[in-house]
Amino acid sequence: MEFQRLRLAGFKSFAEAVDIALLPGLTGIVGPNGCGKSNLTEAMRWAMGEGRAGGMRADSMDEVIFAGARGRPGRNLAEVAIGLLNAGEQIEIVRRIARGEGSTYLLNGREARQRDVQLLFADAATGAHAAALVGQGRVAAVIAAKPTERRAMLEEAAGIAGLAVRRKEAESRLRAASANLARVEDLGRELEAQVASLKRQARAAERYADLSNRIRAAEARLLFAGWRAADARARTATARASEAEAAVETARTIIAVAEAARAEAAQTAFGARDAEGAARVATDRAERMLAGLAEERARADRRRGEIDSQIEALGRDEARETVLATEGQSALAHIAAAIRALRDEEGARAAENAAAHAAASEAEAQLPLAETALAEALDSRARAIADRRVAEEAVRTTAAALARAEGELAALDRERSALATSALRSPPPEEEEKRPRPPPGTQGERAAAETARAALAAAAAETDFASAALEAARAGLDAARADLDAAQARAGEHAAPLAAARAQVAGLAAEAAALAPRSASGAGGSALTVTPGWEAALAAALGDDLAAAVGRPGEGWARLAPADSDPPLPPGCTPIAASVQAPPELARRLAQIGLVPDRPTGDALAPVLAPGQRLVSGDGALWRWDGFEQRSASNTAAAQRLRAVNRSVDLAALLATAHATL
Repeated sequence: MEFQRLRLAGFKSFAEAVDIALLPGLTGIVGPNGCGKSNLTEAMRWAMGEGRAGGMRADSMDEVIFAGARGRPGRNLAEVAIGLLNAGEQIEIVRRIARGEGSTYLLNGREARQRDVQLLFADAATGAHAAALVGQGRVAAVIAAKPTERRAMLEEAAGIAGLAVRRKEAESRLRAASANLARVEDLGRELEAQVASLKRQARAAERYADLSNRIRAAEARLLFAGWRAADARARTATARASEAEAAVETARTIIAVAEAARAEAAQTAFGARDAEGAARVATDRAERMLAGLAEERARADRRRGEIDSQIEALGRDEARETVLATEGQSALAHIAAAIRALRDEEGARAAENAAAHAAASEAEAQLPLAETALAEALDSRARAIADRRVAEEAVRTTAAALARAEGELAALDRERSALATSALRSPPPEEEEKRPRPPPGTQGERAAAETARAALAAAAAETDFASAALEAARAGLDAARADLDAAQARAGEHAAPLAAARAQVAGLAAEAAALAPRSASGAGGSALTVTPGWEAALAAALGDDLAAAVGRPGEGWARLAPADSDPPLPPGCTPIAASVQAPPELARRLAQIGLVPDRPTGDALAPVLAPGQRLVSGDGALWRWDGFEQRSASNTAAAQRLRAVNRSVDLAALLATAHATL
């Protein structure tokens, strides 16, 4: 490597650009102390990659920039360029520094790293700290150098300094790589712990979603059953209210007839007893009774007004319930939005949570129906309670009217008795002497007696009719009360069986819903069932082949006709095909599987099993033609799925019976 020129600009004492040519031979710089001769050596070391400010006799690298002098301002940029000839190639190395911004290197006009420049000079057995660069005090430092420093000088003289630098850099990189690997291992362990925690959280979330769906389904079924019961009670109450209204109308008609009869009887009595003072008393009593009836009618009108006010209050309550129902629907909409957000959040685990998503969709579809049924049930219950209150009020009103009719009829009975007594009683002797007597046996006396008797008979007939009507009204009221008591007794008798039937239906439905995801049959979803008790045997015989597709070439089971060369099963075993309902594609496979009641040994089976044949027992033990044995498969996923299929069939029949009982 041959140095050819050195150019300085703004470096220490060189404010202006100075270009020094280093020609072949010896180049010397002569000058007094302090003229800047040492700055030339420091400029070369600085351009060769010196990174220590102390090596430049400065506290910071910014001090190598010209700081200014008398009549000359300081500069903000310094630059040193070295021209080299290395192995016949011209190389120019430039280092620039801007105040407060740090240094940059240019290698033949392209930006380079400080390490690249240091390696270039290290390969040429020189550099910023090379022994060939001798500065002030350097000779004394070489003489007093330590063995390690002398070794560095010898390596530089031998031309292997670049290798030492590269080795040192490689060792530092290896240490950094080792530290990075250790950090990666730590991160891997942390991530494994996080993955395990996330898996547990995912399983907990799946269990929560499953339980939430089951709870929603159970609540929906419970609300629907409650709504049906409330609707039945409402229809019963409506029918009873209609009957009570008819009884009230009948009682009103009877009371009107009784009042008309009483009025006619009073009129007849007044006409017959004009001359008697008792007629005036009867008239006064009748007027008081009419006043009482008028007051009773006024009270009835006031009661009707109160009932109208209650109806208006019920209307307001209904409007308030409508507002609450609207708010409930809004809350349900928010819940549905939250469910959709949760479903979107779980989209990243779609493959693992497919069943949970389907259940969530079904629950989301059933949720509005359940809420609608709940609202209708609450509305029906409110209407039934209101109808019941109206019916009870009508019964009380009818009872009061009947009591008043009884009082009036009693008064009429007393009046009739008084009239009969006065008609039959003879006048006192002194009045009889004073009163002018008609001639005995005259036409006027006989006519008066006949008129009185006729009036008395008419009053008695009207009284009897009113009494009969009163008895009929009493009988109707007693019958209505008896019907009400009987209906309440029947409702109490059926409450416990109805609750038991509902609980049975809910339990069977919950079990069927829980088995639905597990009862998906194998063989690509085709119907494959086995006689109860042989589930473990079929699961051991087919294994993972139960989940293979059917009828899709190249992807699962294909239909093959039975071949004449297929060997028969050994004697003493039963073909499993007789206990299995399966697609025709599995017929040839099932024909080579036999059922045995006990566990034969493998040595006994090896000579009798043809290639492709296998034997299974009821507990899932398996013996294959090639000598493979399996002791039990009763708890495998395939066996549990087959048991779930059989249990689902049984649950369907039990659920139908439970619904019929309900």
